[in-house]
Amino acid sequence: LLLNSLSAFEFWKEMVFHFSSSQDLILRRPGLFHNFLTSLRIQLSHAPKDFFTDEMTSDNFLKVSLVKLSRHLEEALSVAKIRRRSMPRSRMDKFELLRKRKKL
Repeated sequence: LLLNSLSAFEFWKEMVFHFSSSQDLILRRPGLFHNFLTSLRIQLSHAPKDFFTDEMTSDNFLKVSLVKLSRHLEEALSVAKIRRRSMPRSRMDKFELLRKRKKL
């Protein structure tokens, strides 16, 4: 989390906030959401080890956003499991086949 541009940082904060606030986005656009999480993980790997515990940086928007994101991911996984259970068997097979193809 290097600060090279204040406007870029503000945009990044907004993106994190919006992605963290939208459970619906997780369900509608899982590929986009996966890309966001991959990017966020890489970005956070550059943060200092004490970023969330240091008293200067511990009380920030990111901690709140990540807690919210975690809650939405858990809820989205529950919804996805319920949807999968309620699919007719033939549709379920197609869904699993598509999912396996994406992993390859």
